[in-house]
Amino acid sequence: MENQKPTQNLVLSGILSLVVLILFVLLGLYLSLSDIDKGTFRNLSVKEIETNIDPNVVSKLKTTID
Repeated sequence: MENQKPTQNLVLSGILSLVVLILFVLLGLYLSLSDIDKGTFRNLSVKEIETNIDPNVVSKLKTTID
């Protein structure tokens, strides 16, 4: 019984560290996605986007859409 305790503690600490790592990854993904929703992308109007993009790119996009 005493020989199993160190390996059992090692497995439990490994599982706990994996759970914490997964939680941090999910938190980072949530924060990055919520920043995009609240941030500058939503506040830009279509005219501002068209003026910031190269006209050649816009014409190529329009021809590929048509």
